Amino acid sequence: MKPSFYARLCQALCLDFYSGVLRGSRLMGHLRSLEKTQFLPREQLLELQRSRLRDLMRHAAEHVPFYRERFRKTGFDPDKAHLPENFQKLPLITKEDIRRDPTRFLAENHRGRTWRVATGGSTGVPLEVWLDREGRERRGAALKRGYGWAGYRDAEKTALVWGRLRERSLLKRTRRALSERLLRIRCYNAFSLDPEAMARSARDIRAFKPSFVIAYPSALYLLAGFIRQTGRSVPPARSVILGAEKAHPVERELIAEVFGCPVFQTYGCREAGPLAAECEERRGMHIHEENAYLEVIKDGRPAGHGEAGEIVVTDLTNYRMPLIRYKNDDLGVLSSRVCRCGRGLALLEDVQGRTVDMIRTPGGGLIHGEVFSHLVRESAGIRRFQVVQETLERVVVKIVREEGFSRERSGWLKEEMARALGPRMRISIEIVDEIPLTPLGKLRPVVSNVAPAPDGAPEVAR
Repeated sequence: MKPSFYARLCQALCLDFYSGVLRGSRLMGHLRSLEKTQFLPREQLLELQRSRLRDLMRHAAEHVPFYRERFRKTGFDPDKAHLPENFQKLPLITKEDIRRDPTRFLAENHRGRTWRVATGGSTGVPLEVWLDREGRERRGAALKRGYGWAGYRDAEKTALVWGRLRERSLLKRTRRALSERLLRIRCYNAFSLDPEAMARSARDIRAFKPSFVIAYPSALYLLAGFIRQTGRSVPPARSVILGAEKAHPVERELIAEVFGCPVFQTYGCREAGPLAAECEERRGMHIHEENAYLEVIKDGRPAGHGEAGEIVVTDLTNYRMPLIRYKNDDLGVLSSRVCRCGRGLALLEDVQGRTVDMIRTPGGGLIHGEVFSHLVRESAGIRRFQVVQETLERVVVKIVREEGFSRERSGWLKEEMARALGPRMRISIEIVDEIPLTPLGKLRPVVSNVAPAPDGAPEVAR
């Protein structure tokens, strides 16, 4: 379906002219390039990726202290980075490696503006990464391409069911509101999932008639369940795009039924940006291989196709703070299939993980677990965290602290969590030495010990 006249006008004025010509953004140019390279023959795509990998390795060897020392110690030759047997000799890096001394990962030759990308710790471990303009724009282009596979176009009516905390800066709030108004984006806070808020959202979506819905799977599943259970309805959308968590089949089915359209899954992480997305075939997610070199490792070796292992990412876009063979704490499965869509990009069959528990409130509402990741992102001095709901009216926040976590910061965090959870929830903060991992070696950031609805369906208080 062709974009509307308004969408084409907004594209020309806001994205091409204002951002591209007046502000010098290359995002749309990168997007046009990605739309061409995705259909290259497989070997040409791999050669493009290998070339970008070599360039990044040479840059890291010359300008980034951590890799300069690591390459020297391991005898790694950056000019042979394209050879898997050579590249796989490099040790993996973890969040703890970066957090131990993040300045050693910064390129010494960088000039110009940088952006701070703070992860809230969807795996329970907060992290800060710094990104240069080129990397930021190339990531934005990959995101737009992935959404485009679902039919999405900028400035078409879009309902965004996503996590959002109130911006402290009036200027930032104003700029965001203006941008969303121009691009016809209407935001519905995924952190507020009580019946009253869902009723308001359902009414507004029905009146707004969005062409696209972009959402957390678990939040949209709850909203869809509320719409169905309360006898409401919403106009059919053209597509639903899900991200930030894995969408389970039962969630996809209900969302597709209520919104009357196909459902698409995307995958990425804040540290390395968008990594993969489903195309129109929806039989696995195409990896954005021009931007990232993605491995799946099991027991120290490359996992076979169809075999689950740890996802390891090398971000080819960020020269400010390169992440090379970075273990992002997710589990995934690569596919050997060739997609019928004709794209030469490899397929990520599945991502196992990223499921965030919900906190149930005494008033019958549900709070999305990502709200705590967003709050931790704003709070310094936290190495690891875990939110445990012990009863319907009691939550314990366990924190492994480090330098910078003050009594004032603890009070602020407790106050903000009380605001999110409501006045009837008792909140306590416990400083602990360590937080146990799951049998798979992962940290669950949010754990609810309050039983869900008996049939596993979205629990809605009417």
